[in-house]
Amino acid sequence: MKKPITIHFITPERKSLKNLWRKLFIALFSIFLLSGIGQFVQAQQIINVEEAVSEMLASDNPETFSQGMHLQSLLVNVHPALYINNGAFSPHGTSDPIVLYSDASSIQSLYDTHPLFSQVELIKISIENNLEIPDAVLLEQMTGFPNLQYVYVLFEYDACRSGNSSCLADILSQIFTGAKSPVVLLYGKSIPQ
Repeated sequence: MKKPITIHFITPERKSLKNLWRKLFIALFSIFLLSGIGQFVQAQQIINVEEAVSEMLASDNPETFSQGMHLQSLLVNVHPALYINNGAFSPHGTSDPIVLYSDASSIQSLYDTHPLFSQVELIKISIENNLEIPDAVLLEQMTGFPNLQYVYVLFEYDACRSGNSSCLADILSQIFTGAKSPVVLLYGKSIPQ
């Protein structure tokens, strides 16, 4: 038995509605895709600490200049601080810490929620050798830091084995993969003599 042949006529109105839906789908998909990429790029800012401060202080934008002054102050001035060494907490100062100093072995402690984390704006992690480089640091799991702006990783050895810091951004991009956070990642090196 033969099946009846069905013919569908696409009217101009139906065709334009179909094109409109297709364009709407493409636009929405593009918005979701680009917003996801924007968050990823923002979270993956990995900058040499000296270059970051220099660029901010050289800016004509007063807000950027002010941020540069504040970052420089966080890096070099004495502020209320929290030191975490081998998982042990040691607060210094009379008010809530705004700078946190951590050794590499204490990174797991940063995923906890602690009242001393609430005002921290900068976390400085010191790495003394290749064995201390963590497999991953998950910024999105550091939920106890509502004011965190910067994570500064200081390599205290010649990680690039060349006397320069050319590989440090690559090392950090592997450690901080997948972080969806506006936190700026800073790096530097300080090799003891």
